[in-house]
Amino acid sequence: MDHSKELLECTHCRKTFSNKSRLDNHTRHCWDKVTCDLCKKQFNTRQRLRVHMNKVHLKLTSAKCDLCERSFYTQHQLNVHMNKVHLKLKATECDVCKKSFSCKSDVTDHKRRVHGGKWLYQASQSNPQK
Repeated sequence: MDHSKELLECTHCRKTFSNKSRLDNHTRHCWDKVTCDLCKKQFNTRQRLRVHMNKVHLKLTSAKCDLCERSFYTQHQLNVHMNKVHLKLKATECDVCKKSFSCKSDVTDHKRRVHGGKWLYQASQSNPQK
């Protein structure tokens, strides 16, 4: 690598990049915001704005469950639904009470609801810092 090359600096945050395309990509994703005309929410990319418009304002769905006809905005949401509702898969468990859940966010919700803040304390006690 040629160390004599000059790095390009972002004028917003002073982060440096080895070439113009990386700087442009950084600027586009971190600093150039696009705004929803309907609710004024801002997004980093036009793609994210498009997903927002379709989901929130137009109520468009792109994935439908063949078993129960329920519609979802993304294929990922349909996959989570299939695993959780129809296949009854249990992918993860609570490390406090060992109850099984189909996704990590369900475990987090369970811990907050059932175990309160105690699970955070318990996790830190099982891994004492020196």
